[in-house]
Amino acid sequence: MRFTEKDMEVIGEYSPELLAAKTIPHYNTPISAKENYYRMFRKDEPCEWIPAHCDCINFNPNIIPDCKARGMVNEVDGLAPGEEGGLDMFGLEWIWEPEVGGSMVRQGLYLFDDANDWKEKVVFPDLDSYDWQGCADRNRGIYFDTDRVTEYVQFTGMFERLISFMTMQNALVALMDEDQEDAVHELFDKLADFYDDLIDHLHRYFHIDMFQFHDDWGSQRGPLINPDTIREMIAPYVKRVVDSCHKRGIIFDFHCCGKNERLVPIMIECGMDQWGGQAINDFDYIYETYGDQIAIGITPYDCRTERDPEHAKELAKKFADDYCPEFQKKPFFAVMRRAIPEYREALYRYSRIALGQ
Repeated sequence: MRFTEKDMEVIGEYSPELLAAKTIPHYNTPISAKENYYRMFRKDEPCEWIPAHCDCINFNPNIIPDCKARGMVNEVDGLAPGEEGGLDMFGLEWIWEPEVGGSMVRQGLYLFDDANDWKEKVVFPDLDSYDWQGCADRNRGIYFDTDRVTEYVQFTGMFERLISFMTMQNALVALMDEDQEDAVHELFDKLADFYDDLIDHLHRYFHIDMFQFHDDWGSQRGPLINPDTIREMIAPYVKRVVDSCHKRGIIFDFHCCGKNERLVPIMIECGMDQWGGQAINDFDYIYETYGDQIAIGITPYDCRTERDPEHAKELAKKFADDYCPEFQKKPFFAVMRRAIPEYREALYRYSRIALGQ
């Protein structure tokens, strides 16, 4: 659909995405934000503009203990300042650090030092005991069943869950210790079943569109774990979580911090739909090499730091001019958090002009 100025009319207001401070204008888009986002993966019809995180709404309900424990509840029944932290689904206590916007397990409260002890120490939660229906009733039409993409964030994945159970040092050792490897496989197998059940509940009650899975595999310099070890010990179980999403029509979004260019092939082997990595990664290389196999989250030029409205518009136009010619062959999503409104508006305008048919 060709661009017209009617596309720029503001017809409403979106609630802010997770961690964004302001509401977001709802433009008179030719198709819904959700439909445009799904086209990035279906590829049966072209996107009408570059999808962005602001086309999504993060939904992390209070009924799931991990959300409060990790300080990231995003629903009608939100948290008051100071309520963050507490027990997660497995009974571990997390401490929220507001200055860094993150959380960690309280020191000394880990469950075991040796993975062979997990069956005696780990108690899996009863998901049916949560008030799914009550939560659905208060959030329907606000955080899900809207024209935006509803994304649930699972903050603790496979490797990160192992870390929460036994510390980073012991978890790294367990992945390489022949005496613990079988136990790690058994634990991850059980976790894969558990996440499948969680995804099923999220699908049935909240109709989520996207499932973000946190599992940090990298450091500032490169992978924390040898890629071969990831392929053997972690990837098969993450792939099962990906499959759990896909069989329900849910997009799998991977959150994996660190400099992880070397690990993108593993993400593709797992069937992941998208990955939005940190800025330390070489996204020009990643996009050129893998952009036709996985949707990459790309941060538009200086959008997090530029505060001059006119310069922001120029940067957004340049970004659209540079990336839109290849977009339909290699679709990606724009990571726009902290961008000023003028930048968001300009990227929508210029990508609509470039991609509108």
